[in-house]
Amino acid sequence: MNFWAAEPSQSRIAACTQISDVEGELNGLTTYDRTVVKPGVRWLEAAQTALTGDASRATPAGCSTT
Repeated sequence: MNFWAAEPSQSRIAACTQISDVEGELNGLTTYDRTVVKPGVRWLEAAQTALTGDASRATPAGCSTT
């Protein structure tokens, strides 16, 4: 099957990520001991909404279907 010719209903994706810091890393959303949430919860929710707000549209705003 040609990936680029797949219908949207045939496309699937999965992503796994760590949300907390691990030893020697500081890029998680929470500290290593999970006592501090780094970004504010409201900020994170607003960012998620901004990124996925158009997900229910057939064509995202600003994109052409031609």
